[in-house]
Amino acid sequence: MVKQLLLSALICTAVSLKSQSKYQYFDGNDTIVHETITIEYSDVPEDVWYVGPPEKLKFNAPYSEPNALYTSKKGGYAPNNISSFTMRYDVNSYGYGILALQWAQKLDYEASAESGFKDGGIIEYSTDEGSTWSNVFQNPYVYNFYGYNQANAVRLSNGEYGFSGTDTTWRDIWLCFDQSFLFEFESVLFRFTHTSDASASYHEGWMLDNFQMHLTMVHTITETEQSEYLNFTPNPSSGVVNIKAQKRNDFHIIQSMVLHDKDGRVVQKFGKSPTKFQIDISHHPAGTYYLKVVTNLKTETHKIVLVND
Repeated sequence: MVKQLLLSALICTAVSLKSQSKYQYFDGNDTIVHETITIEYSDVPEDVWYVGPPEKLKFNAPYSEPNALYTSKKGGYAPNNISSFTMRYDVNSYGYGILALQWAQKLDYEASAESGFKDGGIIEYSTDEGSTWSNVFQNPYVYNFYGYNQANAVRLSNGEYGFSGTDTTWRDIWLCFDQSFLFEFESVLFRFTHTSDASASYHEGWMLDNFQMHLTMVHTITETEQSEYLNFTPNPSSGVVNIKAQKRNDFHIIQSMVLHDKDGRVVQKFGKSPTKFQIDISHHPAGTYYLKVVTNLKTETHKIVLVND
């Protein structure tokens, strides 16, 4: 049986739409269901997630009193452990803008570049009720992911990108998605997974607090307003091309993209995408290509020059 925790939220960020915000601060017993993020824990005997006042050496205080969510109640995290918790966002209940999942975190994982980053924290999302999961790191469908120390974002020894190493400064993390792109799905699930190898560790793991989920019309990162409808960078490119359309405050999505070579032959197709997206064409020969981009507002074709490294 899935364990559930429903706790009330305390504050509202200035950039959120209040009626579309949910919170989980692990700090109270009064619950307003429609304003609360529900946390569901993996129901396995090795489950290590604990909610309470932190009383460890490094994890000794929450972001906001009195509680936080962290790995193992006391001491170091257990070896040979994989434990997750998930949360849900119902897409079609809300309007347009940028979906922001925000939280505070600290890290203390055993990590070594020489022996491999074997312990860490992985974040994924699913748009098909958990049938498949996508890592949020270096993911073109993620609008923005920031606030963490870049030195703690690594490829773990299991091949997944995640957090590892130690960072005992409270970090304000933002994970953002384009709401227009999410509109074809009923919901989005977010999964946070703690993983450790077989060796014993005296490190304290992962501590998280003050989750907020809100739809914003004003993003916290200053973005330069572009004069052209579509922007492509870099161009020329060695393979990866960043595509960005002008900002809109209503429904706005890339419906399709088709890459043609200089002779007009179709060499690659792309499906529905957010209006801030990234494509990789590095597997094609160097040369001149033309990318036809169809959004729900316009159709434009742009020349892309692919060069060898």
